[in-house]
Amino acid sequence: MITPMPRDIPDLPAIPGISPPFVSFVPATAVATPTRRPFTAVFRILVALAAAAGVAIDVKLGSPVRVLSYFTIQTNLLVALVFAASARRAWSARRPLPGVLTGGTLIYISITGLVYHLLLANESSPFSMTGGGDTLSGWHAAANHLLHTVTPIA
Repeated sequence: MITPMPRDIPDLPAIPGISPPFVSFVPATAVATPTRRPFTAVFRILVALAAAAGVAIDVKLGSPVRVLSYFTIQTNLLVALVFAASARRAWSARRPLPGVLTGGTLIYISITGLVYHLLLANESSPFSMTGGGDTLSGWHAAANHLLHTVTPIA
């Protein structure tokens, strides 16, 4: 995004060829040099790996066509892709991903976590997954925890 140069900075030289009513535009990279953010990159790649691991466990335990149709799985795949791309950009000191992409991912994964914890995991809810007394196997419970709790919090 190109932001207009503020006029309240003293001693700014006039830019030749631009008349006063127009504002000159300076890219952010011309003002602040991009820096590598290794800790941010490591955190983002760990979140991407957690989301991908949860999806991989669920796909391995169930029918891939059925598993991939769930909103939870689709959202976690989106988180894995966006966080991996964002980690690469943080590591290589490039511009961040567009806000529309990261904001949309945040909304989708928040919906996943909230719906699971407020409706599906709540025993008093009519939509409860635990109402039948079924217990999940160890691997399925781990994937469930990764997909519905760890990834949305991260």
